[in-house]
Amino acid sequence: MEKLKELLGEKLYGEVAEQLKAKGKEGKDLELAVANDGSFLPKAKFDALNKEYQGMKERVNGMDAELMGAEAAKIKALEMEEALGIAQKENETIIARYQGEIAEIAKKNSLEKVLNGYGAKNNRAVEALLDWEKIDFKDGELLGVNQQLEVVKEEAPYLFNSKTQGFTYQPKGSHPAPDYAQMSDADYYRFLNKKG
Repeated sequence: MEKLKELLGEKLYGEVAEQLKAKGKEGKDLELAVANDGSFLPKAKFDALNKEYQGMKERVNGMDAELMGAEAAKIKALEMEEALGIAQKENETIIARYQGEIAEIAKKNSLEKVLNGYGAKNNRAVEALLDWEKIDFKDGELLGVNQQLEVVKEEAPYLFNSKTQGFTYQPKGSHPAPDYAQMSDADYYRFLNKKG
């Protein structure tokens, strides 16, 4: 107030103050405006700024929640990615194991077929005499087994049936046993199914 008195002067200030007496609500005196040096903020402006601040605060809180949700989702995605990698490795291991087992079964079946074609009396006994390091299995064929079987047949002929060895009974109207080594897989299985 002193600042206003200083600016208006004593006389003018007194006249203005006299005019404001009993002019307010319920007969109260009106106060003179205080010259604002920047420290005074009108209530309407304060309310507007406060509302803007509250809105920004809500947005920041919302963004924080979204960020935390995104980080949780990122962690979950990383965990899932890691679990997927582990499952893929396990799957590859299982597939490799089964492929190895299938290849081994196919190799054994091919050997059985070849041994039957050679007339082996006891397939396990003949198989034990073979050097598996020198036998390859490619495209359903055993490579290197025929040479070894010829050697085994010369060294241990008693392990094989020979066509001249002993008398073989063959009923009238029957056919001699086929040469299994010369048969295709389909013919071999067809022969086994007919045999019963």
